Amino acid sequence: MRECMAAIPTMSLGHEASGYTMEVKLRAAATAGFKGIEASYLLQVPANFRLDPGITGDQDKIVADLQELADVGAKESPPIRFVYEAMCWSTFNYTWQQGWDIVQRVDRPNVGCVLDAFHIGGWEYADPTAPTCERPDAQQRVQKSLNELVKLVPGDRIFYIQLCDAERLDIPLSPLGATEPSSSPYHVEGQQPRMSWSRNC
Repeated sequence: MRECMAAIPTMSLGHEASGYTMEVKLRAAATAGFKGIEASYLLQVPANFRLDPGITGDQDKIVADLQELADVGAKESPPIRFVYEAMCWSTFNYTWQQGWDIVQRVDRPNVGCVLDAFHIGGWEYADPTAPTCERPDAQQRVQKSLNELVKLVPGDRIFYIQLCDAERLDIPLSPLGATEPSSSPYHVEGQQPRMSWSRNC
């Protein structure tokens, strides 16, 4: 059985503007039981979330780009590994199923999945534009999704897991393109509501 190390990404440590230096933040992370920060030889590639015409949903192109990246990384010593992350606000690939499909098609040993609790729950369970902040049949959707994940994705293709949460909003965000903007302080005009929710909760 492979050993798992609890680590924290540096972006989760907050900004220095909060008054805490990196040294203080790392000490706090160590006190909380984290044994490291981002792995130097493991890079995360998120699915694109731009909304302008400058990106492509051509899955063959996405696969080819990741194959090229993987081949470059494989030549390094030690080899660089990559994880492809389908984020719940990505423009084209926004579910773990879509992310896993890309990883399989890339078919490189140094490319795997990252599973993020926020992105899985943020798509299957939550809807920050709904008054309840939940999708219909939210519990059943999550259970079905996780059952499918266990059946389809081998453990050695999951390079790491992120555990993130979010608060239930008092004021729902408005859907992208809505004529009436939300009065929520988390509303960002022209930004996917799930992204605004993630960045502020």
